Amino acid sequence: MAPLLFAGVGLGRLTGFENHAGVTTLGASVRPLGRVISGVGNGAGSGTDGARAGRVIGTYQHGPVLARNPRLADLLLALATGETTGPSRR
Repeated sequence: MAPLLFAGVGLGRLTGFENHAGVTTLGASVRPLGRVISGVGNGAGSGTDGARAGRVIGTYQHGPVLARNPRLADLLLALATGETTGPSRR
C-alpha cells in the first residue's frame, strides 16, 4: 500500500493508504473529496481523491482512516445523525 495525503473539503490534510489500480471518473454533480498532495487518488492524473455528492462520501483511503482523521470522522457522524454543527476543530 502507498501513502495517500490530500487536502479535504474544509477538513485540512487527510492521511491514509491507497491500494488500487483503478480510475474514478466523477459525474457532473459530484465533487472530489480533496486534492491529492501525495499519491494517486482517483487516478488518470486528476489530482483529486474521492467523491462527495450530498450526504455521500467516498475515498480511496484505507487503513485506520477515521482514527487518523478525526475531522473526517466527525463529518461522517454529523451527516449520519443529521447534526448541523459540522466537524469539530481538532
